[in-house]
Amino acid sequence: ARQDSYNAEVPGGEFDPLDPNDPGYVGTIVIGETRNRYQIEPEFTFDLTERTQAGVAASYQAVRYESAAVQTHTDYDSVEGSGFLRWALDPRSDFTVGAYANRYETTDNTRETDAYGGLLGYQYRWSEVTGVGAEIFYEQNDTIDFLPITVEVITSGWGGAVSAYR
Repeated sequence: ARQDSYNAEVPGGEFDPLDPNDPGYVGTIVIGETRNRYQIEPEFTFDLTERTQAGVAASYQAVRYESAAVQTHTDYDSVEGSGFLRWALDPRSDFTVGAYANRYETTDNTRETDAYGGLLGYQYRWSEVTGVGAEIFYEQNDTIDFLPITVEVITSGWGGAVSAYR
């Protein structure tokens, strides 16, 4: 999925109105365990016209945990491929439509997830290094957990993100 590593590492925003003093899940710190993350993300674009681009992108991520004691996280690999069309509305803004597919596997073969979806995005740039963007996407996830018994779960839904960069 597009946000798996982010959601796995950032505390959730749960709030229990029946027990407002309960902080909920606030993250986990494991002393003595280190994470090595390797990632590559090539992207290739082709100018179809002066205002239109077609592109493909790929992403490979490998995460490995090392611990002197009991390891509390699971190593995994994730591969994603996507294609998109981008239209320049003017020299500072563009609109993007695209589709993607993702495969997530734990290295101990306890979980596999196949995800695919589509997205719409808009970006505005004040300069070459400063801008803001927004995207909405629809995604379906097919997850199979193999332990203790094989369980397959299919989920889908809409999501979105707003980002600013400098």
